[in-house]
Amino acid sequence: MNGTLAEQWERFRAYVASFADGSGLHPMQQLKLGHTARVAANCRTIATGEGWDEPLADLAECAGLWHDVARFEQYKRFQTFADPRSFDHGDRGAELLAEHRFLDGMPDDLASCIRTAVRFHNRLSLPPDLPERERAVLQVLRDADKLDILEVFVETFRTRSYEQFPEILLHVDPDGPLSAPVVAAVAAGQTPAYQHIRSLLDMRLLSVGWLYDINCAPTFALMRERNLFRGIRQELPDQPEVRAALDRTEARFDIDFSPIG
Repeated sequence: MNGTLAEQWERFRAYVASFADGSGLHPMQQLKLGHTARVAANCRTIATGEGWDEPLADLAECAGLWHDVARFEQYKRFQTFADPRSFDHGDRGAELLAEHRFLDGMPDDLASCIRTAVRFHNRLSLPPDLPERERAVLQVLRDADKLDILEVFVETFRTRSYEQFPEILLHVDPDGPLSAPVVAAVAAGQTPAYQHIRSLLDMRLLSVGWLYDINCAPTFALMRERNLFRGIRQELPDQPEVRAALDRTEARFDIDFSPIG
C-alpha cells in the first residue's frame, strides 16, 4: 500500500477518539475497538497464509481496520449494534470513508477494494461480478470477521457476559429455543439468515452455518488451532435433526465439535 497503512491506522484512531468523553469510550464502543484490532490482525494472518505478498496483506489489514467504522456512530446515535433498528453498518461505513476522506492519498484501485470490502462484509452472500482483487479482499475480511465473532461467542457462552452487556448478542432471548429455520438452514449446508436468529442457541448454531461461508484454507486452520467449535455439541439441544446437522458439518470440514473435558 505504498507505506500508507500506518497513516490509515492514525486516521482511524483519531476518528474513534472523537467518540470518547471524559471517561473514555463507552464500553460497547471499546468492545468494537478491540474487535477491529483483532479482525485487522486476522486479515493479515489469513492473507499471509494464502501466500499474498506484503502490499496485498497490508490491503487486507486495512480492510479489517475500516470494516466496522460505522459501529461507533451507530452506538452513539441508536445505542444498538442491530442494523434493523438503526442502519446497515456496511453501507454506512462506506459512506463514512467518503465523508471523512479517510482513503485520500491511496491509489484509486486500492481505495475501491477497501470501499467494497466495508460495504459488503456484512451481507449474507457476496455480490456477483466483483473484480478479482476486490472479491479476494472481501473474502479474507469476511473470514477474519467471522473468526473473531466466533471467539467472542465462545467467551460469551463460557462467562455469560451477555448478562452484563446484552447488546453483544443483539438482545436475543438468552433462554429461548432453537428456531426451526436456523436448524433447517444448517442441515441443508447453508448459513442461516439473521432474520431468523431469536435466541442464544440460534446464534451458536449460526456459527456452525458460517462454516459453509468460509473462503480460505488458513481460516479453517485457525479455527482448529483455536478450538472454536470444541464443546458445541454440549451447548446445543440433543435433538436428532441437530445431531445430524452437526455430524455432516463436522465430517465435511474436519472440525472438532466434541465435548470439552
